[in-house]
Amino acid sequence: MDWFNEIANGLVFHFTQYAPIWGIGHPSSLLIFMGLNIEICFNFALMGLAATMLMPKDKAVRILGLPNRLVMAVLNSALCVLVELALHQFGMLVWEWPWWNATHPLPILLFGYLPFFLVGYWVYDMPSRRRQVSVVAAIMGFDALAAGLFIGLGWI
Repeated sequence: MDWFNEIANGLVFHFTQYAPIWGIGHPSSLLIFMGLNIEICFNFALMGLAATMLMPKDKAVRILGLPNRLVMAVLNSALCVLVELALHQFGMLVWEWPWWNATHPLPILLFGYLPFFLVGYWVYDMPSRRRQVSVVAAIMGFDALAAGLFIGLGWI
């Protein structure tokens, strides 16, 4: 899911010729896209595992009257935003757009992180491993096609 965001981030930079929505502000072991490096990939892998371990096993359980998957997705997204705010403060993430910054964290939560957790929980709750694998493969396939196309065009 994050790679979809990173492809869109690269397209924003290409078409505006101003700045990506977010960028890496420090040296990396492996820079994959302008806003994604190997360290962030590992972070998302670990965060995904931790997020599934934190949620109630029974998807029918409600928290404050709301579906637990939604509550946990919002809470985990908020945690990620707090981490991102700290990384930005230390110069490790660069933000140039006025609608994506420390004074406007809601877009970061809604578009940067919430889809990652919502889709992760949706896939986790699927009734069969076969269905889970097919959905994840479809997401990965779409990202691979988009990355290949836009890299081939020189857009990212």
